[in-house]
Amino acid sequence: MNGESVTSSKILSTSTFRIRYEEAENAVVIEDNLKQQTRATRIILLLTLLNSLLNVSFATTTNHWRLDYVLWGVLGIVCVASLAYSYYKKTSEGKFLIPEILCLKERILLGRSTYSLKLRNGRSRNLLHLKKQSEITELKSFFENLGIRECRP
Repeated sequence: MNGESVTSSKILSTSTFRIRYEEAENAVVIEDNLKQQTRATRIILLLTLLNSLLNVSFATTTNHWRLDYVLWGVLGIVCVASLAYSYYKKTSEGKFLIPEILCLKERILLGRSTYSLKLRNGRSRNLLHLKKQSEITELKSFFENLGIRECRP
């Protein structure tokens, strides 16, 4: 991408992420900070869940329910749902065998395209840091050269 791409179908590289194909293992390796971001998000959600549990338990022991305790209870339920979604539907792994990858999925949210790899086990792996149209075009051609097609709507 603007001179940063190396070896047309083996490595896709920008200043913020790198995707490479390892022929020996027939695998795609994604090097970005998604694992650290996911870990930080899960820690924040767990701390928020703990805080909401403490607030709700205080409200139940004192039998004094106020609006803020109810809101903490709702926030705790949202945290549980978010954590479950994060653990069961998303992955931040960096290495995938080609047969594990079902397709490259594009989703448009608020006029902005986001891309992810849809895996055969039902999970998906977000591909972050795609800002320029040239990066998106190179990403699509990189996966197309590996035999990974785009998902059909």
